[in-house]
Amino acid sequence: MAKSRAGEWFRRYAPAELGAIVGAVLAATAVDRFGSAAATAYAGAIGETIVFYGVLFIRDLSAQRAGRSPGRAIGRTVRGLVLECGPAELLDTLVARPLAMYLATQAVGSAWLGVVLGKIVADFVFYTVAIIGYEIRKSAMRTPPRARAGTMPATDPRVPPALDRRGGLRPPSANEVPTRQAYGHSIARALDRVPHRPHVAAEPGHTPVADAVTPGGTAIGTAVPRRRPWARLDVGAFIGVMEAPAAVRASTSTPGVDPIAPVALDDVAYATPYLMMDLDRVGRAFLRLDDALGLDAIHYAVKCNPDPRVLATLHRLGCGFEVASFPELARLMEIGVEPADVLYSNPVKPVDHIRRAHQAGCWRFAADSDGELTKLARHAPGAAVYIRLRTTAATTSAVPSEGKFGVEPHQVRELLLAAAAVGLVPYGLAFHVGSQMTAAGPWADSITEAGATLEELAAVGVTLEMLNIGGGFPARYAVPVPDLTVYGAVIQQALRRLPYRLRVVAEPGRALVGGAGVLVATVIGTAVRGTQRWVHLDVGAFNGVMEALETGNTLAYPLSDSRRAATCVRCNLTGPTCDSQDTIMFDVALSAGLAEGDRVYIGTAGAYTTAYASTFNGFNAPATYCVSGT
Repeated sequence: MAKSRAGEWFRRYAPAELGAIVGAVLAATAVDRFGSAAATAYAGAIGETIVFYGVLFIRDLSAQRAGRSPGRAIGRTVRGLVLECGPAELLDTLVARPLAMYLATQAVGSAWLGVVLGKIVADFVFYTVAIIGYEIRKSAMRTPPRARAGTMPATDPRVPPALDRRGGLRPPSANEVPTRQAYGHSIARALDRVPHRPHVAAEPGHTPVADAVTPGGTAIGTAVPRRRPWARLDVGAFIGVMEAPAAVRASTSTPGVDPIAPVALDDVAYATPYLMMDLDRVGRAFLRLDDALGLDAIHYAVKCNPDPRVLATLHRLGCGFEVASFPELARLMEIGVEPADVLYSNPVKPVDHIRRAHQAGCWRFAADSDGELTKLARHAPGAAVYIRLRTTAATTSAVPSEGKFGVEPHQVRELLLAAAAVGLVPYGLAFHVGSQMTAAGPWADSITEAGATLEELAAVGVTLEMLNIGGGFPARYAVPVPDLTVYGAVIQQALRRLPYRLRVVAEPGRALVGGAGVLVATVIGTAVRGTQRWVHLDVGAFNGVMEALETGNTLAYPLSDSRRAATCVRCNLTGPTCDSQDTIMFDVALSAGLAEGDRVYIGTAGAYTTAYASTFNGFNAPATYCVSGT
């Protein structure tokens, strides 16, 4: 954590310091031709200061400006820099620097050497105080305000009628036509609470303001379909250890060729098994889900596919993250994700993970037991807690949840009151309806159950800030699934019935990455046993397709092979180990004549494959390669 934080400080101040040196030299050189030594010194000092703060100002403004008018963005940036560097600059200018240079000169007996040594000491003092100011600034500007009972009434006369419930703009009725200023005031107030924003735009149509985008792409309006331009990702900076092979990179520039289609992967010479991920597909899937759900934030479940290139792609698009361990949080920190923006949703956590995550800046933790609250109070004092609620909704999940986590509604009240008693902040509720859900109804039922719990809590003076509706949104395997807009419509309708407005977030996984990956395997042998034909691959349940076992071999991965023969035969597709359970699917169609050395392509393999993989029996887990530019 300390190493990551030090790296963050270095990346922030090193460019400004280098620029300041250049600025000082250029300014001093320019004045030295015409002025005195004193004028040259003053010019150098002024040039150093202007460039140093100019670099910080430009960097901060580029991050702050999205979603604000130029004046508001500049004002916020200036206030932040004053908070960060004001005390350091005063201490440096009035006390530390002249005193250090004077004492150093007296000590060494040389003006030149004394000035240099004094500058080193003064710079150390300056950056120490500035770093403290920077950390205070981050905390002040990123931590969401705490909700207080009574601060979120169902109807606020200062908010346009269309914004009362979910913050989404809808065509007002004939007798409710808010002014444009009212819309602007409400939207700006909402944007002020958001730490990271992409570009914010509006598309006026039949309503005064038809659409806007908040960080992570939250829909403020739903009157017309959103049109967000898809910008190709420049992933060269974070491709990392493994780049896509040349054959795949070449295919991305060929019109009509899918870079993860079998025809594009046939000639790739990498050793199998391997997983090929299309990062652009990941980005498009995030944008589609974000548009469809219209929630306050999307927090990708890192466990689903923790590849750093996948995480970096989502981070660059404004996606949030959810973790189940400190190592997952550390992986996010390595690509520049702020721990304060991350949800720690594992209800039972090792003490060391809690302590390290809290020290890093993570402040929101899930729990569902008294024991977990005790651990959090001791090792993450003052943290915000959201309780995992057990749902009773009928599941339509292809990968059912086994009910490991979650408490009954009456226990939620007890736990939140207990949390407050030990110095934690009652923050929210969370639930999870299952995985690969093929119907939206369970979300509506679970939100209704959560609403009843919110009413009971409000009756005893507890008002929460967040509702986490979990994940479970489906990827498209061989069987069609409902369009994501169906889920969004059902969820939004249920949210409008809640007793008051909360920050609503989701934690999707496979819906963002499942369809972006193809698992490439090689046939290592075939056999006919009785009446059944068996095809053995160098990947199986234990080293890449664990969900085959979790689903009783019913999860229907799309399949293809390198022969792509017109005639197919029915086969059992199995893995390389000697374990009899190591089978992926039974009775699937593959090319007749498929033989040792041929390849099999397993589609929709971007989720819960490599993340689960082991080296059982000595067989390698798949490597991961990435491609973009599609």
